[in-house]
Amino acid sequence: PTTNSSMSAARKGSTFKSFEDPIQLDIRTILLKIDKISIAVDAAKEVIITHELSHLLQESRKFLNDIKRRMTNSRSLFSANEKEIQEKERTTETIKFVYEGMVKVDNRSKRGGSGTPRPGLTKIMTFTKFEFEKDSDLKDLLRELGKNWNFDTWQLNSFSPGNALRMAGEFLFHDRNFNSEFQISKHKVSNFLVKLEQGYKENPYHNQVHAADVMASMYYIVNNSDKVIENMSNLDIMTMCLAALAHDVGHPARTNRFLINTKSDEALLYNDLSVLENMHCSVTFKLLSDPSCNLFENFELEAYTECRKTMIEMILSTDLSKHFDLVGRFKASCENNSLNFSDYADRLLVFQLCLKAADIGHSSKSLDLHKNWSAKVTQEFFEQGDAEKELGLPISALCDRNTTFVPESQVGFLKNLAIPLFDAVGTYLDSHSFNT
Repeated sequence: PTTNSSMSAARKGSTFKSFEDPIQLDIRTILLKIDKISIAVDAAKEVIITHELSHLLQESRKFLNDIKRRMTNSRSLFSANEKEIQEKERTTETIKFVYEGMVKVDNRSKRGGSGTPRPGLTKIMTFTKFEFEKDSDLKDLLRELGKNWNFDTWQLNSFSPGNALRMAGEFLFHDRNFNSEFQISKHKVSNFLVKLEQGYKENPYHNQVHAADVMASMYYIVNNSDKVIENMSNLDIMTMCLAALAHDVGHPARTNRFLINTKSDEALLYNDLSVLENMHCSVTFKLLSDPSCNLFENFELEAYTECRKTMIEMILSTDLSKHFDLVGRFKASCENNSLNFSDYADRLLVFQLCLKAADIGHSSKSLDLHKNWSAKVTQEFFEQGDAEKELGLPISALCDRNTTFVPESQVGFLKNLAIPLFDAVGTYLDSHSFNT
């Protein structure tokens, strides 16, 4: 028998490898393969997911680009449709004037216009009809504007209805052919007149009807003065009438003295100097700076500058504190026979006096018209007096309803302001129809 030690020695010297169970080997191999498959699956998943995400991203981009394209097309279509609609509205009931390089205006020589338009006029211009042209009753009434000193703007306001300023202004531009001569679209004229009319407050006296009345009186003076017809161009007449329409826009139914005494924003802005009149000018030219209302868009700078200066100086002259100085200078120039229409300062002085006469024109009209206007200005004065009393301020002259005797105040107004002004203007204008 073999001993234990000999058996151990025999094992140590053996050349055979350690024994491994075949079953355990297969399991390990399978597990390794599973691990490799899992890694491959994970990698494949990542590739697939990345590919799918990339594809999804591309599809999303296509979808978004398609939406953007459709939105852009929709906006373009909407914009085009909107422009088409606006163009159709502007050209509704239009009149096309075709002329060969020069606008022909009827009776231009009789009315003092030069008859020569600025170079570069468009040969075909499209104008929208004015509102008054669509109403036969309004057209019949407005035919008297500029011909009848007693033209009733309250009746015009009733016929409009409530648009006396706009109707009077539209008729003026139509009657004098300003649109053709100065390349001003009727659309812009109407915009300007509508917004100017809206700028007037619902006051008893200083309202849009008063503005229309002053313009009507101004237009009568223009049409019935030989000196005006001989020496003024259509541009002068348009400037004068625009100043008349705008001369009281934004009026708060209070005097300059009231605004100064109450330290109003307007008084602080204009340093107590012609507060209301400066405000009227500012409001007017802010409105004219609106592209939809810019009547001067086709004017050369020099022509616009003169029109602006003239309108401002005319409106500022309606400040009653300047009344006696202006009338005195005008009378002195007339007596010395030194007024020269070719001189701008003299021409401006005539324009200023014409506006002042038109501003208080009701004092020389029929008794019914004068009584109506006088009652309205008296009401406005009394309302200011009530406000002054409530604020503890001194009550202004003619504004105390408890002490003012209206017939006596009217006599003083006519004697001291109206008659001397009309006497001076009437003598200079040398017009039989105006003097009567």
